[in-house]
Amino acid sequence: MKIKPSLISRFTRAVLPQATRLLDAALTKAVAAATPADEENLIAKMTALLRRGARMDTKNADGMTALGFFCQKGFGNAVAFALENGAQIYGAGGAHGTALEAAAATLNQRAMQALTAHCKEYPLGTSAFYTNALTKLLDLPASTDAAETRRALACGQLLLDAGAEMSIYKAQDIFSRKRYLAPLIPGIADKIALAEAIENKDNAAVEKLLADGLAPDCYAPWAGGSDTPLLKAVKRNDIPLISLLLAHQADPSLAPYDWMDSPIRFAVRNGLKEAFELLLNAGGEEQSHDPAGKPGKNDGVGLVQLARDGGFPDFSIFVEASLATREKARMEAALKTMAVNKTIHVLKAPVRFRKTPVI
Repeated sequence: MKIKPSLISRFTRAVLPQATRLLDAALTKAVAAATPADEENLIAKMTALLRRGARMDTKNADGMTALGFFCQKGFGNAVAFALENGAQIYGAGGAHGTALEAAAATLNQRAMQALTAHCKEYPLGTSAFYTNALTKLLDLPASTDAAETRRALACGQLLLDAGAEMSIYKAQDIFSRKRYLAPLIPGIADKIALAEAIENKDNAAVEKLLADGLAPDCYAPWAGGSDTPLLKAVKRNDIPLISLLLAHQADPSLAPYDWMDSPIRFAVRNGLKEAFELLLNAGGEEQSHDPAGKPGKNDGVGLVQLARDGGFPDFSIFVEASLATREKARMEAALKTMAVNKTIHVLKAPVRFRKTPVI
């Protein structure tokens, strides 16, 4: 229930700021002395103080508001009460950041339920708001306590459902340090199945997973090394698997990390002519990029120079000719598209008739 200050308290707050500061200090003191077991008594005290003119977002010595304190200390109903009375989520957690981050740092499931429900009704910012809280949760020390694990999984799922993003780097960190959080990784079972099918050279299983809708570029570095499915296929020079992955729109320019080779750059570096042709025809580019779209660190070395540096002078000539042929085809296609668009524009233009002057 939202508490409105009385008329007298509003007048007092406007005329006597010292009285307001005393009320704020009383609110801060009541909050600091409370425990989750005494939650209802605290809410009654806060109700009385708010009616007299205390402010909900008063900060304590640590820069934390009542809402941030409740999130950090395991409160639930008090969190909902604070939100109903206009508590601000941003900056509420002091050193923790937002109230959501404070709740994530202490695995306060009840607070997170109240916060995510509130944010659903009153949308705040972008997915980064939830992703930052998820990062805070994943950065907590590893635990072997079963109850804590259940809370961590529940809190993590709340954040993912609200819009937090699970990057491949976070997923890799989970598998290297906190495997008990693996259920938080979206599609974890299918990703591991794809990595294992590729590792076992089971192309039939790979095709079934892709046909069922699994993205060809999703990969589980913890299960099959740090390579994408396509890069692993190229490293094995497995032409049938390369063709299969490309048929399902695998990206020939995608590198697992910005400092690693993309599939097409690896093929050129190692003189794999047939693989290179397939990758080039599928749209492989000289510039690689990582899963986040960040350009790869190619050090200005193009595909032709890459072949030469790898000790394949004849292959470098073939690469150069292939790139030139593709560039020419792209230019011709672009010119054709421009001509078609110009024709359509002319056909759509209104026809104006000249009037013949009357003599």
